[in-house]
Amino acid sequence: MELLHFAGGTIAHLSSWVWIGLGVVCAVFAVGIAYRIFFGAEWHAIPLGRVGLYSSEVATAYHGAINGKVESPITELDARDSLDVIWDTYGKDYWACYVRTSKATRAWVLCTSLRQGDG
Repeated sequence: MELLHFAGGTIAHLSSWVWIGLGVVCAVFAVGIAYRIFFGAEWHAIPLGRVGLYSSEVATAYHGAINGKVESPITELDARDSLDVIWDTYGKDYWACYVRTSKATRAWVLCTSLRQGDG
């Protein structure tokens, strides 16, 4: 049964070295993504003032709401602290950043409460 024709052969006729190569490429890609999530940073930031860090994106988005239950921040940062922004997301009325502090705390903060810091 021929699955896919290419250059005079089928996918079933690929050598084991090709499959090993594809496995290595996938493994390198997975390690790169994991490294980016755990150690990488999109940009370095400094809080504009005293800001709260929250456990979720939703808690960050609604931190100043007056018409619902508001979650307390897990910690607060001063303007002297430095953050690594790992990734960001946005909704209709907010822009939230998932950050890592200098003490390795991972949490959410409003990106509008940050300014670009020195790398």
